[in-house]
Amino acid sequence: MKNSVLVTGCSGFLGWNLCRWLVKNRKDNHTVFGTYNRQKFSISQVQTLPLDLTDETAIAQALQRINPAAVFHLAAAARPNWCQTNAHISQRINVTAALNLATQCADQEIDFIFTSTDLVFDGLRGNYSEDESVSPVCLYGEQKVAAELRVSDRHPTAKICRMPLMFGAAPPTSASFLQGFIEKLRSPEPLFAFTDEFRTPASAQDAAAGLVIALEKTVEPVGGLRCLHLGGPERLSRYDFAKKLAIALALSPDQVQPGLQAELTMAAPRSPDTSLNSQRAFALGYQPGFVEHRLKTVVGAL
Repeated sequence: MKNSVLVTGCSGFLGWNLCRWLVKNRKDNHTVFGTYNRQKFSISQVQTLPLDLTDETAIAQALQRINPAAVFHLAAAARPNWCQTNAHISQRINVTAALNLATQCADQEIDFIFTSTDLVFDGLRGNYSEDESVSPVCLYGEQKVAAELRVSDRHPTAKICRMPLMFGAAPPTSASFLQGFIEKLRSPEPLFAFTDEFRTPASAQDAAAGLVIALEKTVEPVGGLRCLHLGGPERLSRYDFAKKLAIALALSPDQVQPGLQAELTMAAPRSPDTSLNSQRAFALGYQPGFVEHRLKTVVGAL
């Protein structure tokens, strides 16, 4: 009987948080396995192993060894600017590897959860639900759209989870934007944060719980995809988020100064408003907390 789950990308921000959530909420004596790419990485009560996800033979050997009941595929090249300037290798990581893993999981009847992104939308309107057409403006978003389609085609029962901007505690190998914000707020210099980029932020631990809900619940297809949005309950600009963070740190919100993303030149074009409508996930039991409350918990644990 299968009694394990596998998390790819356990050294990444979301992967690390999901592994911690699974260990804390372990069910039926499941063993948690996590994969990393090159740098050796360990998590308490998680069996970690190196795995090149672009190597089909290595994937087959790992699945045979672990024999998981489910795979959470979180590993990705997730920095839009890097993907834009490294198209070939980011395609292999974000699309080819996802398809290889989904194919082998389908062949072995292993449940498969694939994490996508809110950047599959152009951000011209916001409040995007699962039944709306995707319209990425950067290569990273295009790669995730391609991966969604190919994974779903090869593994029809796979769940696609589009993730929002996430924050929380982080491993030493992969910080979230939150750590940079905290460092800046604790310095003498002001923190400039965008007033023209809107997201639906969620804590990483809430997002992890949402991924498990996606695994355990029935997700009906929408437009051919068994897709869920796992955004938080609030649409916020990065500027609004930074103000809440300053207050949680008992610092003056006046340290946060407005900035415009539109004034920056970056390799990857950015969507102004990729806020997600996550009502389908809420109806299944997903309950992400409000940013102000979750920040108090995160800051209190620092």
